[in-house]
Amino acid sequence: MTDNKIKRIFRQHVQSRAIAVYAWLSQTVTLILVPGTHSRAVTVKFRPLWPIIFLISVAVVGAMSTVVLSNSAKTRLVRASLAGELDDSRQVLDDVHSQVESMVQLMDRFQNTISLFDSELEGGSDSGTDYSAQDFTDITAAVGMVGSSNMSDIDRLKLLNSSMENSMSPLKESLSLLANQQRLLRELPTMWPVKNRQARISFLFGPNLDPISRRRWYLHRGLDIAGNPGTPLVAAAGGKVAEVDYSPTGYGNYVVIKHKYGIYTLYAHQQRIFVSVGDIVSQGDTIGLMGATGRVTGPHVHFEIRIGSQIVDPIVYLRMSDVNRKEIDVFFDRKQRFGYVGGRD
Repeated sequence: MTDNKIKRIFRQHVQSRAIAVYAWLSQTVTLILVPGTHSRAVTVKFRPLWPIIFLISVAVVGAMSTVVLSNSAKTRLVRASLAGELDDSRQVLDDVHSQVESMVQLMDRFQNTISLFDSELEGGSDSGTDYSAQDFTDITAAVGMVGSSNMSDIDRLKLLNSSMENSMSPLKESLSLLANQQRLLRELPTMWPVKNRQARISFLFGPNLDPISRRRWYLHRGLDIAGNPGTPLVAAAGGKVAEVDYSPTGYGNYVVIKHKYGIYTLYAHQQRIFVSVGDIVSQGDTIGLMGATGRVTGPHVHFEIRIGSQIVDPIVYLRMSDVNRKEIDVFFDRKQRFGYVGGRD
């Protein structure tokens, strides 16, 4: 028996069954209801198709109601979720707005700091490079624009970010310049050689009358700073101790330190010396105590600076430090008002 024949027989069987079921559902069914012995019987005639249609309708309506109620519940949940997300978004926007305002204030302080920093560079830089406030005009303009209420928070953030990126290059250059200046100040003998700031200049570099004989002029080769005996003396710059010796008719106990760039510093008339030849010292390290050894009229330190074999005025280097400049200006102010105030060697 072939497959087609089997399919045809099966189809005919199904059709015959369907016709039989439809015929049964279409015929009239009579129900006789007898309530009691003496009551009249009630006859109900109907076709079986009607209750089936009714049940199917009820099922469909129930299913549709369930779907509608389910969708309504889901809609309420979605609305509640969206409302929560909206509240969160509003909170985020409020936070962004607050951050923008804080960033504007920070940028304002940043600009003020840049201006002060730039003033310091202009006052202290002799390198010939001009790092003026014009290098930061972008960020200055940005601060003004960001303060406007016509811009959105996102645009303000973008502008601030762009302006800060554009300002980083000149700022890095300025920081590099300042770092080089600070390094140079540590390598040059710019620190006051006496730890106690109460010590005062007593004798200048250059032609002076001999403070002991008071009869002849001579070239004073350093700067005398007078103070109390035992006052700590410090290295004016980092370097290596090149000489430690004693001269009874001249420097007394003295130390010579070799620095970079062929510079030497000498500290004479010390009461006590704490370093030895070959020691490495940093700027500000204590090397001895102020005394009155050698040819002197009182306790002080005779401070010399040499470049190779040439003696230079220590004031030139000490004035590179703002603190020393004030000390030196006070001395020259007193000298101008009261005449020469030195005389100790």
